Amino acid sequence: MLLVNAHGITHPRFCGAASHIGVLLDTATIGVASNNLCGQYEQETSHIGDAVICNHIGRNVGYVFKSKKNCKPLFVSSGHKVSPSSAISIIKYCMGKHKMPEPIYLAHIKANRVKQRELTSLL
Repeated sequence: MLLVNAHGITHPRFCGAASHIGVLLDTATIGVASNNLCGQYEQETSHIGDAVICNHIGRNVGYVFKSKKNCKPLFVSSGHKVSPSSAISIIKYCMGKHKMPEPIYLAHIKANRVKQRELTSLL
């Protein structure tokens, strides 16, 4: 399973980057994004660890998830081969002390280190 820092089905065409990657690789994916591309929800929760359903054109496309105090919520959605309810359960399980799920946070740190090494080698 891949966690992708992008939208899954919480996309105006129901196919964001997380969905696209899942289809191309034929693997389960979950999209985790910081901004809302589409969909409506009642009201974001103020309790850390809680999530509310996000709907688009009468369809449950994901969840608005409060991952950390004093932070904007995350938008969690199915990418490919995962239901919205399974996606939010898996993301809750992967949360650490950061806003983003631990696998995405660690990948971000690693990518920045590689980028810094590449920039340093060019100088």
